Amino acid sequence: MIRSFGDRALRFAIPGGISPRALLEALQRDPAFDDVVLTEELGAVLLADATDEPTARGALSRILGAAQRGEAPPSAVRSIEIPVVYDGEDLAAVAELARAAAADVVRMHSAPTYEVAMLGFMPGFAYLRGGDPQLAIARRASPRTRVPPRSVAMAADYTGIYPFASPGGWHLLGEAVRFRPFSAERAALAVGDRVRFVPEPRRTTDPVSPGEHLGDVVTPRVPALAVTRVHGMALVVDDGRRGHMHEGVPRGGPLVGSALGSANAAVGNAPGAAALEVYGAVTLVARGGAVVVATEDGAPVTIAENAQWELAPNRAHRARYVAVAGGIDVPVVLGGRGTLLVAALGGHRGRALRRGDVLPVGHASGVASSASAEPGYARGDAPIALMLGPDDVPAELAAALERTTFRISTSSDRTGTRLEGASLPPMHSAHGSRSAPMVAGAIEVTPSGLIVLGPDHPVTGGYPVVGVLPARARDAFGARPLGSEVRFSVTQ
Repeated sequence: MIRSFGDRALRFAIPGGISPRALLEALQRDPAFDDVVLTEELGAVLLADATDEPTARGALSRILGAAQRGEAPPSAVRSIEIPVVYDGEDLAAVAELARAAAADVVRMHSAPTYEVAMLGFMPGFAYLRGGDPQLAIARRASPRTRVPPRSVAMAADYTGIYPFASPGGWHLLGEAVRFRPFSAERAALAVGDRVRFVPEPRRTTDPVSPGEHLGDVVTPRVPALAVTRVHGMALVVDDGRRGHMHEGVPRGGPLVGSALGSANAAVGNAPGAAALEVYGAVTLVARGGAVVVATEDGAPVTIAENAQWELAPNRAHRARYVAVAGGIDVPVVLGGRGTLLVAALGGHRGRALRRGDVLPVGHASGVASSASAEPGYARGDAPIALMLGPDDVPAELAAALERTTFRISTSSDRTGTRLEGASLPPMHSAHGSRSAPMVAGAIEVTPSGLIVLGPDHPVTGGYPVVGVLPARARDAFGARPLGSEVRFSVTQ
């Protein structure tokens, strides 16, 4: 079954008995689709042309049919060996649960050849199947708040490598000491890869740092913007990455796309050129020559060499945008220049900006207009459009969504916006708690309330989805400041 997933995506059931790798490659080849997410039971495609869903549905139906008939064999499967030091925190506990010695656990875990079933949870995190059934142990009752990067872990029928430090509830068996989750072009593991773990002793040499930022600037360029003060958070964003959601990498992009476009238009840039997204205030100084900047609602300003310019706090905005003529010339990583904080990728060294950072400015490619472009979203407190589904939504829940006034929680971030409000009727998903694809704007129904997924959302999730904000509504929603009230206008 194929269902609309908001206004720019389709979700579908994956037929049994097909090759996930062959399906992924067929979907990636079709020009109707911009991005693909596959779990073991469900998939989703982002449409290249959101205005032509019928054509995309037809293409998807043909590809699924061909995959069932085995008409598109996958490319050659890669075999990958990953060295592991088996000295994890949970090795002894796993041995006790498996009624085996620790050495036997190491042997049982390193003997099989695993297959990458899917990627999700976080960028570059591969779910590996094919382990010894004796080691099929339920996840920990109490998840850790921080799992170290490169941890080799297992839970139930899966094994995986945590690419970056994160919370997690799997049992830690050891460390993949030289594992790099990403190159500048792709993830280390892909759907269908065959993986073997090779035990090795702990060495005194320092392991590879998975958080080592890819593509750091080697030679400084001028002109540039020096950051002399940040109050709150500021980071580099662009119009996002395409083609990497199957690797667990979200599209990213700005919280308010039309605001980024307005700021870039004011300085003559392309709408998605790399700029600053600011939550609070930032002070910048021009180095090596004059620099032209603009915000989403202001005329261009020329900062003379060594002069200072400040973007002051404004509580009427959740995020502000600062574009610079020529764009911010940080390296391209995975096809984009924006910052993905959870994976320490892109932007300026993969992190939020700090005092002392210097941002190279690219070559100006256009002529600045006299004023910023009109925003592409409705200002004020008008109801936000919400498209129900793709999960089946009970009628009483749909009605409650329209009559409830929610408040945007101050704990919200680019990963997701939490909504506070009255308790809602329950909702259950047909796929249970198993992983399903997610897209920006999807609204998950969690035990603690609704979460509207943001640009840096996990590409898979286990909670039911009550609806999706269409693209234009995401801008209107993202523009609302923290603490403001939100109402929804529900459509089928």
